[in-house]
Amino acid sequence: MSEAGALLAALAALAATPPSAPAAAPSPPPLAVGALEVRADGKLVALARPAELQSGDPTAGPARIERVDLVWGCRGDRRRAVLLEGDQRVGAAPPDACVVRVDVRPPCPPEVDDAGLDDADARALAAAVAEQQRAVLAAHQQRMARLGMGFSQWGPGLRVVVRGGGPLTLTSARLALERCECEGSTARALGDQRVTIVLPKLAGPTVLWWPVPQYLGALHRLARGPAPEVGALAFVDPFHAEDAGETEAGDALVSAFSAPAGCDCAPCDTLE
Repeated sequence: MSEAGALLAALAALAATPPSAPAAAPSPPPLAVGALEVRADGKLVALARPAELQSGDPTAGPARIERVDLVWGCRGDRRRAVLLEGDQRVGAAPPDACVVRVDVRPPCPPEVDDAGLDDADARALAAAVAEQQRAVLAAHQQRMARLGMGFSQWGPGLRVVVRGGGPLTLTSARLALERCECEGSTARALGDQRVTIVLPKLAGPTVLWWPVPQYLGALHRLARGPAPEVGALAFVDPFHAEDAGETEAGDALVSAFSAPAGCDCAPCDTLE
């Protein structure tokens, strides 16, 4: 056989050989420690790659929630943001920061005691108190404007440190002030807004940023399953977060809330 014939025969034999099966693609590694964000449409993205959706894994659970903070607003890179409490001077804050426990409730009007005053003096007192209240409200609005200019890139939302994976449900409800007394107040949850996401398998503690519809006067509960009904919510501190342990169905439950706008309850006078 000539060289040309041998080459043609070799090519024919090669063409007749069935192709080998493609090599199995390596399984993706668990998500590295980092930061994820739940978008308003319920999609899960990595803050390092905000255009890339993260696929969840229903079998990766259970999700374990290590910390929850109700965030009023942020600036800079939220992956590296530090948490600051209360009112902040924008110029003194780090470039990557979020503020929590910001009391955004408007100040309550002072009580006017005009007992024993004639009509003219009572009107003068009422006018002076109203002018004082206008000044207090103006100062409050200026404070909120400063915070808004400095920490308006993201918020309100929950900053959640979570491990594991699988389904996680956020239930949000508006709070209405029910009773305000010196020994404490109560609020009642009005309706629920529920969003469920499925986390991928997380290799370590991961920061999950979850937007919420309301900061002031809202209760937010995170659970591996549906959160149970909530009745009257008692509080003294206007901000609260707690690990409520396990529900009857065995699902972890963590809650965070900010009090609704209302009267400022002073401690009871215990003097006889």
